[in-house]
Amino acid sequence: MLDIECTNNLTDVQSECNLVLGMAKLKDLIAGLAQQTMRKSQEADALRREMQSLLEARQRYDDAAAKLAPVTESAKIGLALLLDGLVASDDSEGNAYASGFRRDAQAYQTAIDVDLDEIRLDQFPLWKIIREVLRQVPEMRVYELESHLKRFGVKAERSAIESALKTHRKQFKIAPRGREKFVAWKEVEDAPATTRKRKH
Repeated sequence: MLDIECTNNLTDVQSECNLVLGMAKLKDLIAGLAQQTMRKSQEADALRREMQSLLEARQRYDDAAAKLAPVTESAKIGLALLLDGLVASDDSEGNAYASGFRRDAQAYQTAIDVDLDEIRLDQFPLWKIIREVLRQVPEMRVYELESHLKRFGVKAERSAIESALKTHRKQFKIAPRGREKFVAWKEVEDAPATTRKRKH
């Protein structure tokens, strides 16, 4: 009978000890959770700050990418006009200039990632070719534009030029003066969509 009572007493003592040990573990858990929460909060704050800086960099990247595409296209059309167009035309003066330009054109090949031997005028729409020519002057008579395009090797009739100007009237400014018709490129309309101001 005494043995049974001793056993029960020992069991009770062990349970009390386990409870005390359990309470001590709870304190450790609370302390650990508090430290972890503080650490994770600081980490979250640092990550949030990093994400904000990366977002700003991403926005700058997107803006640069939006500007890069039209700038690269403009350079490619310029190369096609100077190399493919002038060489293909019957203009001796143009051919001489294009030959000299080709010697210096290797730098452009790397800058805009293009193979000079593969670039051709027929890769680009007529209105974009007209755009690059008109960018060189404030304005030009339409008949002069036709003449210069032919010198650059662009095979386009007057009707096709007029049609391109009419189709893209938002990009071109056409001003009749007497019997003459002048045309100019609206540079403001060529801005990338991400930076162009919206009209209200």
